[in-house]
Amino acid sequence: MRRPFVKTHKANPRMAYIVRMPKLGVEMQKGTLLEWFPEAGDDVEEGDVLAEIESEKSVAEVAARETGTFRRKLLEEGAEVEPGTPMGIVAAADADVSNLLEKAAEESEAVATSTEEAEAEPGTETKPSTESAPSTEDTANVEDARITPKARARATADGIDVTSIRGTGQKGAITVADIERAKHGEQPPSDGHPTETTPFTRTGKEPELVTPRARKRASELNVPLSAIPGSGPHGSVREADVEAARRVGAGATASAGAAAAEETTGSDTSGRTIEAEQPLSGTRATVARRLSESWEAPHVTVDRRVNAESLFEAADAADDVVSITDVLFKALSETLKEHPEFNATFEDDRHTVYEDHNIGFAVDADMGLITPVLRNVETRSVTEIAYSRGVLTDRTLDGRQTADDMKDGTFTVTNLGVLGIDSFTPIINPPQVAILGINSVKEEPKRTERGIEFRRTIGFSLSFDHRVVDGADAAQLLDTLTDQLANAPVLLEA
Repeated sequence: MRRPFVKTHKANPRMAYIVRMPKLGVEMQKGTLLEWFPEAGDDVEEGDVLAEIESEKSVAEVAARETGTFRRKLLEEGAEVEPGTPMGIVAAADADVSNLLEKAAEESEAVATSTEEAEAEPGTETKPSTESAPSTEDTANVEDARITPKARARATADGIDVTSIRGTGQKGAITVADIERAKHGEQPPSDGHPTETTPFTRTGKEPELVTPRARKRASELNVPLSAIPGSGPHGSVREADVEAARRVGAGATASAGAAAAEETTGSDTSGRTIEAEQPLSGTRATVARRLSESWEAPHVTVDRRVNAESLFEAADAADDVVSITDVLFKALSETLKEHPEFNATFEDDRHTVYEDHNIGFAVDADMGLITPVLRNVETRSVTEIAYSRGVLTDRTLDGRQTADDMKDGTFTVTNLGVLGIDSFTPIINPPQVAILGINSVKEEPKRTERGIEFRRTIGFSLSFDHRVVDGADAAQLLDTLTDQLANAPVLLEA
């Protein structure tokens, strides 16, 4: 953790540079600027925290990489932009930063243009035909308004004057939904309904998004996070919210939060009563997007129930920290050595097989389904797997997972057996080739030489991308996994 920003003695500047939105892993599409710490004119030293940002899966800090003076904010708090977008400028107090300002403007325009092209719907022309072309005045209105790139393209194509449209997006931006409502003569949601600018405030349990500084301050002040309504983007709780809660008292804050939540209720056009309404959080939106991408692959799932007595025997014989899940991870790694085609990704028509067994495992965290990755399982003992998996799980449940924790997975495991599920269809984590679902443990009768005995069994549901591997391949993998579990105590020696 880098030290937070504090005002210090006069800085010794080295060079002028642009502070950019970092890219936290290959999956990051956009980042939200949660909070600035220095003000324009404040001196900063290398390593000082300049800002906190939120990606789709984590909250991170942006630190100064050079000593200097924080000269300019190029983004306001709450802005959601692509990685690489200029955020601010650090330079000597008396340095001419006009060239950096011009460069930042050009880069921001280039990013916005590429985003607009990427978000334009397939088959939809961003320029209307001459028969339906909007007037020059209408075009100017579209350009001047605060509007998302996709909404701008739709408004231009449909010749819609956006000056009279009240936006319901981030900071009042006009969205595609607003354009569609205007096109059909419908009114936007009333002010009582939450939008991206009025996020739904959760009470009674910890908020989904809490900045690291806010979490630390709440712990120092012994203020329950569940009592703090967040004022940041997507309802995130910031350090200022914690301080405000301390001043007015947690009880009063909770009451205010409950009242705010009450105000979000209402009725829709069909007369149905709305209890609560909110946009998807960054994490939940990412989960939705990734699952949609995954389902484009032809999923096939095969199920099998196997004897689990040796699995339990191995876990009982190991260190106290070891669970059957840790033994299962080791058995799975040994299985993937014999079936490497499943320890792979499929992307751009290329099936890439990996030597490393980087096994992701689904964690049901407050902010959504998170899949941290346990790296190099093939080189670890069962005890090492247990300790590392425990650390990753705790970090994820606390919302402290990093971008490195989430990347480079080659296979994924998800467990619904602890919830009593007998079988299900796990959805592949793209671009991976397969995912193993763990089902419930049951006691089942089996005829033996001594009569009827009850044996513990465990179920598996293996989903795979049928473009890459076949059903027979999947059946053989489960057959090998069954053999590994039948000799599970031997895995403790590996």
